[in-house]
Amino acid sequence: MVTAPPAPPPPAWLGGGPLGGVVPAWTAPSLPRDRYFGVRTAAGVLGILGGAVLAASSLMTWVRADITGVGMRDGSGWQNVVGNTSHGPMVTIAGVLVACGAALVLVGAAHRIARSAMSVGTLTGLGFAIWELIDLNDPGRGVTSTIGVGIWAMFVGAGLGVVATSLALGAPRPRAVSPSAATVSVSGAVGAVG
Repeated sequence: MVTAPPAPPPPAWLGGGPLGGVVPAWTAPSLPRDRYFGVRTAAGVLGILGGAVLAASSLMTWVRADITGVGMRDGSGWQNVVGNTSHGPMVTIAGVLVACGAALVLVGAAHRIARSAMSVGTLTGLGFAIWELIDLNDPGRGVTSTIGVGIWAMFVGAGLGVVATSLALGAPRPRAVSPSAATVSVSGAVGAVG
């Protein structure tokens, strides 16, 4: 019985790489995520939400007052019950500070400035919420008043700002990635192409 000689080995290029090797699929480089990525994300999202609620609270009704001889009047942050401008513009600025600082924390830029802006905006909003609550509940004015939804929204926005600022203060600034860690070695792929 005659047997055929064994088949010759396949050529080196048949496997897709030099000497029959397989070239790995190329993937885009990814930047390493540090362990505080989730904390900064939560701080940013909660801060933006808190700043938006704080700024929107200035447009809501702060008080409904029954003024003797005048009748029922509604007052907001921009126009109080007698028609003058109230503390609404400052509450809006505080909300914008919180939201802008939170956006900077979210993207990881200007961390110290962002935390300072969030702190100042949150404390300002919380201070005005407490001030207005005490002021509107003053029985010595001879006015019967009920607290509107805007004051409570100020407390909610400032509360979210406190949580976000606390999270942002606990998370350090993201470290810069060295160029060598973010590059991909393509020397093996270059040799495989030729």
